[in-house]
Amino acid sequence: MVERQNKTRSKTSAVPKIIPSLQSELGAPLPLHVSLSRTLQIRTEDRDHFLETLRASLRRAAVPAFSFKFQNLKWVPNFERNRWFLVLSIEKPAHNELNRLLNACNDATRRCGHSGLYIGGQGDGPMEDNNADHGPKKRKSQHTDKEDIDRSDRFHISIAWNLEQPDPGLISEVQRIDVSQHIQPPQAIFDVVKARIGNVVHNIGLKNFGKLGLGIT
Repeated sequence: MVERQNKTRSKTSAVPKIIPSLQSELGAPLPLHVSLSRTLQIRTEDRDHFLETLRASLRRAAVPAFSFKFQNLKWVPNFERNRWFLVLSIEKPAHNELNRLLNACNDATRRCGHSGLYIGGQGDGPMEDNNADHGPKKRKSQHTDKEDIDRSDRFHISIAWNLEQPDPGLISEVQRIDVSQHIQPPQAIFDVVKARIGNVVHNIGLKNFGKLGLGIT
């Protein structure tokens, strides 16, 4: 799909080596997820408290299971900008469920002394250090991470990645691809927040079935 779109340009660019992330090395399909955080450094003795705080915050948010639609294809960098992800962005759900879940998770991180999530500039994660030992940054994020901020442009599902930064023209061209012509509408729904703490993945259900990922270690 990317190669085909590149060939439509008057001046083609070298397409970086794209590594699919839909299957394992053995060919088994991998679950897809929407990430709500970068990795947080949580001390072992604080993990149980954090998990209970997160569960309580999500219960208060009372977000039910919801369906979703893909919006477009784009490349986004990780925090260090040393890896680029080819992602399917997600159209804003009818009742703003993704922002509501993110706000609930931000509430939990703040209560446990960590920075808010997705509080910085464009990219695959927040542009601030999430180290709770940095007091000034923590206080700044608590004041700037307003719940009325719409972060719908950040939510996506990663389908592949590459190490080289793509040509800017190719980045723009990929965003023009009509994904509805290549990808069927998703049949799944989002109904669970998955929190990975250490080596254990905890499921916090919204109701029904689907996959929504929250990566925390």
